[in-house]
Amino acid sequence: EACRIADTALHSLLPTINPGITEKNLTLQLENCIKNLGGEIAFPTIVAFGRNAASPHHKSDTTKLKKLDSILIDFGAKIDGYHSDMTRTFFIGTPNEKYRDMYIAVLTSQQTAVDFIEKQLRNSLPLHAADVDKAARNYLLSLGYPSIPHSLGHGIGLAVHESPSLSPTSSDILTDGMVFSIEPGIYLPGEIGIRIEDLYVIKQQKLFRLTHFPSRLK
Repeated sequence: EACRIADTALHSLLPTINPGITEKNLTLQLENCIKNLGGEIAFPTIVAFGRNAASPHHKSDTTKLKKLDSILIDFGAKIDGYHSDMTRTFFIGTPNEKYRDMYIAVLTSQQTAVDFIEKQLRNSLPLHAADVDKAARNYLLSLGYPSIPHSLGHGIGLAVHESPSLSPTSSDILTDGMVFSIEPGIYLPGEIGIRIEDLYVIKQQKLFRLTHFPSRLK
């Protein structure tokens, strides 16, 4: 339900995204959408325009959206104590080839992690969280992009960040009932940041996505 509220809130927000709006104003509008749908704010919302998104944990400020800017939105809803977490990156207008390639690389990195998890589950093999991180991270490195400066993902539920940890040093093993994020990103300081984050759950040895807002470039 927390994921559904987040999906719906983001759909409601889209018509209000126009050049001239500030990061703080867009944050306020998104959080109001969540509250109007019966949810609470899961954690401080991140709205980052253009080069501000190169900082993975940017604090939204009075920066105004410009034509051809990128927009990174990282947010979540909370209901009955349970949290959701999702990140999307948008472009105002058509991104140039460099940024389009970056976006596709991030999306493919996420899918690489998903494919790895599903393969391990199908074959009833141990699913080490560090190996999931490695699959996604190595894909981006193979294309010449910098390493992800944070873990690939984290558990989420009654806390925004909890076990398991999907990181290079994690000793966690993913098992039935675990809910976690997969959120690869590419960050070019002073230029742009692109991150895509979705939540997944393992149920009866199958992987299901819980956040459904579209992530493919139009």
